This record gives sequence, structure tokens and C-alpha cells, in this order.
Amino acid sequence: MADVTDLRRGDRAQLFLVGALVIATILVVLAVLLNGAIYSENLATRGSGDETSAAFAAVGEVRATTGGVVDAENRQHYDTETDVLAAVENDTERLDELFAKGYGRRGVVIETRTVDRETGLFIEQNESGAFVGAGGTPSFTLAKNVSRTRSFVLRVNATEVAETSDPANDSFAVSRNDSARQVYVYRNASDGGNLTVAVGDAGDPDPTVVCRPVAPSGVVAVDLTDGAVDDRSCGRSLWNSTGTYDVAYDRGDAANGTYELTVAGPVDEADVDDAPLVSPAVYAVTVDVEFRSESVDYETRIRVAPGETDA
Repeated sequence: MADVTDLRRGDRAQLFLVGALVIATILVVLAVLLNGAIYSENLATRGSGDETSAAFAAVGEVRATTGGVVDAENRQHYDTETDVLAAVENDTERLDELFAKGYGRRGVVIETRTVDRETGLFIEQNESGAFVGAGGTPSFTLAKNVSRTRSFVLRVNATEVAETSDPANDSFAVSRNDSARQVYVYRNASDGGNLTVAVGDAGDPDPTVVCRPVAPSGVVAVDLTDGAVDDRSCGRSLWNSTGTYDVAYDRGDAANGTYELTVAGPVDEADVDDAPLVSPAVYAVTVDVEFRSESVDYETRIRVAPGETDA
């Protein structure tokens, strides 16, 4: 398969450079926020209700920032699981320092400790093209033996998606092998060619449109696990992330763009088609958070798995 070791040296160097810049940006922005005027008021001057709200907000910041650096490290396409685990550990330790210093200036003690890291694989097609498998196969199994999926996003070139009034037979579809349900992405010939996302059982001639159709222009992000098209919610997830299943693409030549997903095992690299890039990843981390001020003493354990349906 397209392991990172097969990438041209320049491509790999570019991946590391872009990833490093993203991680550095996340850490710098966090430091600025924690040191800036938005957080300058000492919480000790507030009522306990405000401090409770601040504790919940702090946990949200820990969740969001930790998820950001985990995904940024996964996109580095490290050679080994050991490498990506070490990188994430280094980043989370740095986050702990930033949170402690930033909140300390507000009269608050905050401590974060990463107590567990779940491993998996990061799979992506990072160059625009048809969603086909090795050798240009239009219908294929993308990944086998998947137990959970998160951040499953298709970024389609809208004008290059097939236009049809028969999505069950002519459009791109993604599915699990343990279910007849398929998610179709197509330009609806019966609706002015608008980009449409529909759900139905395989062969169903009239699948249900579940997201508001959008004009076919530029790149449109279809977030399967979050259930959104270009950040507009569909009101439901389009993908059940749990179970043990294979992820399949049908008629991948009817769509064009890039895609990415992070999966948990027992899948391993040999279970992934040769077409996309695949590398060891951190699927989720578990973090203990302690928040202590004059009137609030709050402890919680959070699981951080960005883009997972149930996370």
C-alpha cells in the first residue's frame, strides 16, 4: 500500500513541515489566549457560579486543543506507532505546561494528565482525484476490520461529481459491509444539478435526501461522522462509527476530490487498500483534568476522539 516510506523524499518533507507549522500555530494561539486580555480577570473575584462555568469552559479548551494536536500529528504520517505516540506525548506535556501557566495567572490551578492513548490508522487521499482503489478499481474495500471511525470527511470537487437521477446505480456511495445502508453523494439531475447527499439501502431507487443540497461550486466538505455539508448540519450523523466492519466505496469514479478518516483496530495497514496513504495514528486519548479555584474544586476524566460520533 502507499505507506509513507514509499513517498518521495520531498513529499514527506513537505508533510512534516506543514504538520509542524499547524502544531506550532495551535500552541502559539493557545498561549496568546491564555495570556491575553480575554482571560485577564482573576476568577477569585467572581461568584462560584461563574467559576463553575469557567471550569466547564476549561475542560472544553483542553478537549479541543488536545484533539487539534493529535490530528495534526497524525497528518505527519509517522513511520511507526512508537513515533506518533511519542510525538503526541510531547505535545500533550507542552499543553499541560501552557494551561498551568495561563490559568495560574488567573488565580486558578489547572492540571491535565494524559492517562491513555488509543492507537489506530490515519487514512487519506491527499491529492485530488477519483475515489478509486488500487489500479483504478471503482468499487473496492477501502479498509477491513474497523472497529471505530472518526473524522471521516470527503472533500469533493463539486462540478466533477456525477450528475444523475438514479443515485442507487450511478453515483458514488460509501457503506459498511455489515449493513445494506449506503450514503450517496451526487449532483441531482432532478434538482438543477445541486450537490446532494442521500441515504438508502443498496438498490433502493429512491434514497432519502438527508442534507440540504448545495450549489455545485468549488470544494464541498461532506463530513460523514459529524453529519454536515460545508459545516451545515444535516441533523444526524451519516455514519455509525462503532462495531466491526469493512468500509467500502462503490463507483468511486463518479466522485473526485480528497478524503480522510481515522480508524481504530483490529485493522492494520495490510487491511487498507493500496491507493490511499496510510500510517499509524493516535485514535483517541484519555485525559484527567483538575480545576481548582477559591470556590470550585472540579475533577473529571475526558476521552478525546475528534469527530467520533459518540465522543
